[in-house]
Amino acid sequence: MRKTIIFLMCMGIISSVHCSIKRPDAVSITESKDTMNDIKLNNFTLSLDLVLGKGKDKNDKFKSPSSLAVDSEGNIYIADMENNRIQIFSDKGEYLRSIGGKSTTKIKLFSPGVLAIDNDDNLYIAERNNRRRRILITSKEGRLIYSFKTPLYPYKIAIHHDNIFICEKGGSRDYNIFLYSKKGKIIAAMEKSTNMKYFDRSVTFALDNEGNIYTANRFLPKVRKYIQNGKHPMEFEYEPSIKNKRDLEEHYVTDVIMDPNVRGKGAVVMEFKEYPICFDIAVDNSGIINLLVASSHNKEEDSALYRFDQQGQFIEKVDLPFSCGKIYIDSTNNFYFISTIISRSVFKYTASKLN
Repeated sequence: MRKTIIFLMCMGIISSVHCSIKRPDAVSITESKDTMNDIKLNNFTLSLDLVLGKGKDKNDKFKSPSSLAVDSEGNIYIADMENNRIQIFSDKGEYLRSIGGKSTTKIKLFSPGVLAIDNDDNLYIAERNNRRRRILITSKEGRLIYSFKTPLYPYKIAIHHDNIFICEKGGSRDYNIFLYSKKGKIIAAMEKSTNMKYFDRSVTFALDNEGNIYTANRFLPKVRKYIQNGKHPMEFEYEPSIKNKRDLEEHYVTDVIMDPNVRGKGAVVMEFKEYPICFDIAVDNSGIINLLVASSHNKEEDSALYRFDQQGQFIEKVDLPFSCGKIYIDSTNNFYFISTIISRSVFKYTASKLN
């Protein structure tokens, strides 16, 4: 969790106030579908099939695409967190409908930051609002089936049969990843974090087809595999391009909720800036482990794709032709890359040919 300390410099008096910091406008990318490069891997090439979020229609524009899932028909569900909605597109990129937001569905969403789909095409939507930390289970049309609360912020969610795996962040709980029943009861926990340093505590995870869990530390070059009983029979480390970093940086902001008794137009803000080395992890249908690893401290979401076999042996590294911070691989091995910050877009790649 990022901590912010605010100082107002007004007539020699230093006062602390609450503030609302507005995120700067995202930088648009200039690549088009025709000019963006293929992603050439050892055994096949990924070719760009769709770009979502760059259309002229308001339904094809995202404010904060934070998570993605694909149903049994190939339809794409994108959590647009800051617009409080889920956008649904066909496998060809045609807009179908919305859940939440200003749609006609009865359900209202508050910061839907995490998304997953089960074998029956039911949606699992995790809200990450400060006041609402809920898991909503809905039909694919948005009809509410069940909901339950989580103690901490849900960072990532994955489904295997009736098991709900949730990575939670914040607070001081002993574990990072929890196994829930569909009624919201905690069944098991893994990735112990008690007495760990800050860089050790932050993880993301993915499931393979058999329900095994692969965790990737966001600030350390380490991957662990857990089997269903919670034991981890395998772990490995890799050589990243950069090292982790967490700096205290100074910014000047003007959109501060001012104390009416204090004169001034802005505030000096001291905040922690985090530089993870691993953004995300996904496992494809062959059991290959895919990591999005940061390439630079100077450009957000600048990443490369690292691939490892099931034993953790390094296979290959390839630089990506765009900025992204999330990866998702569907049941037919289509690759989806999400840029939440830079372009606010989703890139769908398909395996076009063997090399």
